[in-house]
Amino acid sequence: MKQGPGAGRRGPGMVALRAVLFFYVLGAAFAAEPMLFVYFKEPANMGIFFATSNEGYRWQPLNGGKPWLPIEHAGELMRDPFLTRGPDKEFHLVWTWGWRGTSLGYAHSPDLVHWSEQKEVPIMANIPGAENTWAPEIYWDGAKSQWMLVWSSRVPAHVGNRIYQAWTADFKNFSKPELFWDPGYPVIDATILQTRGRYYMVFKDETVEPVHRWLKIAEADKLEGPYRNASEAFTESWSEGPSAAQVGNDYIVYYDHYRDPRRYEAVRSSDLKHWTPINDQVQFPENCKHGSFLKISEEERDRLSGLHGALPAVMAQSLPDLYHDEKHGDPPYLSEAGWRPLLNGRDLSGWHADGGVAHEWFSTASVEWKRVFSPTHLTAKTSAGDRIVNGKDGKTANLVMDQKFGSFELYLEFLLAKGSNSGVFLHGLYEIQIFDSFGYDGPLTVGDCGGIYEQVEGGGGSPPARNAMPPSRPASGRVCGSGFRVRSSMGRGR
Repeated sequence: MKQGPGAGRRGPGMVALRAVLFFYVLGAAFAAEPMLFVYFKEPANMGIFFATSNEGYRWQPLNGGKPWLPIEHAGELMRDPFLTRGPDKEFHLVWTWGWRGTSLGYAHSPDLVHWSEQKEVPIMANIPGAENTWAPEIYWDGAKSQWMLVWSSRVPAHVGNRIYQAWTADFKNFSKPELFWDPGYPVIDATILQTRGRYYMVFKDETVEPVHRWLKIAEADKLEGPYRNASEAFTESWSEGPSAAQVGNDYIVYYDHYRDPRRYEAVRSSDLKHWTPINDQVQFPENCKHGSFLKISEEERDRLSGLHGALPAVMAQSLPDLYHDEKHGDPPYLSEAGWRPLLNGRDLSGWHADGGVAHEWFSTASVEWKRVFSPTHLTAKTSAGDRIVNGKDGKTANLVMDQKFGSFELYLEFLLAKGSNSGVFLHGLYEIQIFDSFGYDGPLTVGDCGGIYEQVEGGGGSPPARNAMPPSRPASGRVCGSGFRVRSSMGRGR
């Protein structure tokens, strides 16, 4: 962390800080590999949502969190979307058309921006007693020059759902549906991964008594099977909607955990046999449900991000007004897994002064600001505590962490005295400005509170989305860094 006026700044001041950090290191398995996440939100009557990631672990919603592909037809639902790229580079999308019924949905696009009409495909209409057509997925078979469709349906011949199959070359004419996967118990949500010269199908075991409802994996020599050697469960119960992808040198199965804690989760494996939960390393869009994951190029990622607003604009849309929004409450580290404190709650262990010089930073259990008698200073006593103060006079050496980090998300709380100017340096390059800009109603600059300050040699930087930092009131913000790209979304009220 950096404190003090610095070159050309507007004067020192007192600041109290409290922070926690979530991080992961970008190693070989976390190499940059842009991906697209296509998902829906309940009650599935809004459309399809898009999110992107640079490494397959942390996902940023596109279009300001609004549907990318809205629903076109009355009575249509858009659930369980599956997106893939064909041999002609055309994108093909299928989804569950309704909770009950015999249809699935289909649309295609050359660029993920311009889409065909959303088409209802009554794939099970001629199967007597078919109750539902859930979670369709499509796979190109080069040897047959056809698409294989798989989905789950319930018919009178079986107790519960089974996986069905049909073929098409043009999404106009379809073969008669046939039973594709029946392991002897109800199953839904089949998804197929081709790797190592084989095909691996992840599916949900829907056994009700005793309750299974977890994920398993089977394998085959050919796309159309037969699939065999179903594994033991590798997720907890109440898991469904899997999607499998190779990310770096590992394999990740993303899935929807639909009972408490209701959230999207993920497991990782290097051999498709031994799986490890990685919920503390992944971050998904809020309220996302059963979707699919597709690798895209950097150019495609940048084009999608820019089309519906650059990243700063998207982040600004997601920021609530300080006092007129439901997104208030405790900070994220109290409800989200993976966070760790930067302060040990006792002293400054793990921190040192920049350059090894003497400093006057101290820990404390509480901080006061006296508006009338001492508005330019904070009052605190040295003691064990989870707050740190930059000296009794508000001017001392910069404080630096002993440990170094790669990519991370930082949650920071701070209290400013009147006229204070401080900041937090990330990777020693980018400074998030902590500055008393209370009451200023002019154009915001890189020097205002929450801004990314320009670099020492000049240039760069980004002003905050809004001025929301009054003195005498605790403020909080979340700062995300990935490599040397820094995103700031300061000003979320507490």
